[in-house]
Amino acid sequence: MYYLIMDPIFFHMVQEAEDAERQNQLRLERRIFRDEQNAFELPEREFRKCFRLSRQLVQDLIRDLTPHMDAGIRATRVPIHIRILGALRFFAQGSYQKAGGNEMHVVLSQPAFSQALSEVCLALEAISHRWIKFPLNEAEKQEKKEEFMAQFGFPGVIGCIDGTHIAIVAPRENEHLYFNRKQYHSKNVQLICNVNLVLK
Repeated sequence: MYYLIMDPIFFHMVQEAEDAERQNQLRLERRIFRDEQNAFELPEREFRKCFRLSRQLVQDLIRDLTPHMDAGIRATRVPIHIRILGALRFFAQGSYQKAGGNEMHVVLSQPAFSQALSEVCLALEAISHRWIKFPLNEAEKQEKKEEFMAQFGFPGVIGCIDGTHIAIVAPRENEHLYFNRKQYHSKNVQLICNVNLVLK
């Protein structure tokens, strides 16, 4: 009578190889599923619900951010527009990253999503000077800090930023674009100002 005795080290190596194969298969399936999805085919209302921006605005943003993002050289690299959509989904939800990772139209693994979020934030920072004007050199920053400290007693502040929904009467055209998640029509407004309440 013969007994098959399996070496524990060999058994462990086989298990590791099988696990690696399963991970590779999962990565491939996720990539195929992701590449077959197109968030821009969503109805405009559903698209806004997912990303809080219009389709046209997101397309413009993708165009503006693309030069500031790494195109990548690997075949498995996540396309730039998917990375941007993933970050926008996260910004819209304001919740843990898995909300973006589980989104059907933005299928990303947790590590890929984390990397994409960081990259998109850096790209947004690179183009933010078009809309946000803060003191750039140290002398200007120090001057603003001293003004805030003298007037309000807040140390280290160079500017103020806040956002709110301002209620409006429902417009006749594109009414749905102004209907917010709190169930009323509004304009989403963000303001940045200096110590004298001068808008930037």
